[in-house]
Amino acid sequence: MGSATEAGNGALVTEKNQGVGAAEEAREWVRSKGVCQGDELSWLQRITYGFVFRNERGNYAASVAQLKLACDGAPLESGFDLDVSAALVELFQLCWAKCSCLPEGEDRDQNTQGLVRCILKCEEQKTCSRNDLLVHLDRDLLHKCELIKDAKQYQAKERKVNTRLFYKQNKFNLLAEESEGYAKLAVALDSHASLEADEDEDGGLKVLVQCLIGRFSLDPNRVVEVVLGALEHRPESE
Repeated sequence: MGSATEAGNGALVTEKNQGVGAAEEAREWVRSKGVCQGDELSWLQRITYGFVFRNERGNYAASVAQLKLACDGAPLESGFDLDVSAALVELFQLCWAKCSCLPEGEDRDQNTQGLVRCILKCEEQKTCSRNDLLVHLDRDLLHKCELIKDAKQYQAKERKVNTRLFYKQNKFNLLAEESEGYAKLAVALDSHASLEADEDEDGGLKVLVQCLIGRFSLDPNRVVEVVLGALEHRPESE
């Protein structure tokens, strides 16, 4: 048992040392390209635009992967503090906007194809995650990269998800669904019933009921029903 644990720990140490060595090699490789002390973004932008718009092929994927490894494994004082994945996604979106502004023709098609190759290389090398690309890139660009099958279907699904997330309101109609909210409402109504008529001139109960509706997502129709029920049991209350 002990020997197995020691072997496992030894493997972890070896893997960690290999990771540290790879990161150090990546930093040396990046420094040899003249990238250090905060100019990683301009270098990344330069080689990306060159790959897309000037047909400067080279080993783009390997270069970006080296930069990502250098930034991910670098200490804070080394100057390599760029989020390469996020920066690439922004650069891809900017390149797509520039390609979209070009007139229809061979140049536009070539630039678009170069951008697609660029994105697929980074996605294949795990430099950019597929999720980041799906979230931030334009749906037409995703369709050209074949990351989605149908742009219109994707747009419809995206609209449906956004509607459910940002516009759909949850209303609890049954008392058992939000017992705390309706219990606080009953307490507020009962407390108000014992007040004198001139003790709530500022409309404190109204504000409290509105706050409870918003805080606990109560159904306004059911709240009105509860209020009318309270008035029915305390008809002398104003």
